[in-house]
Amino acid sequence: MQLIIISGQIGSGKTTISQLFHHKGYELIDSDSLAKKLIKGNKVIKNKINEIFNNHSSDTIEPSTSDIKNIICESKKNKDIINNIVHPIFYNTLNEILDNHKKNKIVVEIPLIETLPNIKKSFITIVIDADQSIRMKRYLDKKGNELEFFTRMSEYQKSREFYINNADYIITNNDTIDNLKERFNNLYKTLNDE
Repeated sequence: MQLIIISGQIGSGKTTISQLFHHKGYELIDSDSLAKKLIKGNKVIKNKINEIFNNHSSDTIEPSTSDIKNIICESKKNKDIINNIVHPIFYNTLNEILDNHKKNKIVVEIPLIETLPNIKKSFITIVIDADQSIRMKRYLDKKGNELEFFTRMSEYQKSREFYINNADYIITNNDTIDNLKERFNNLYKTLNDE
């Protein structure tokens, strides 16, 4: 199995690169959708989040994505608490998916590079790197009025140097989509001995 993890800071272009791999025949596991599904559907996660943040006693309360974003934006401590609740179950689920997967080429987008040691399969890490001003413009163009969320996530994430130092490969994404696709194609050829 060739397992590729796409990582990078918020707004760097991870989804674009993940989609380019998908168009080349890689099975795409959407970690964002998986995490949202777990937050909505896993009783352990819901109960712990409710217990700590909502003062709700009913397990029928479902924390929404916007609730989670608001909690995370309040403080790094809150972000760490949410991550400590979600990540063990997320990575257990992801590892089960990978263990049972039939495809031999898989790509997964995971923003928090420091969490990658939780993956039990061997993998290649590709970091998408872009300047902060470019990342912010891209994110706001896509998400609208979420400047506070972008700013908080940028503060909370590891440094650009940390991402670069923990990458097997780096794709720079500071200019046009055509240049990005060219860099992707060159890396794809390298990875597949073309």
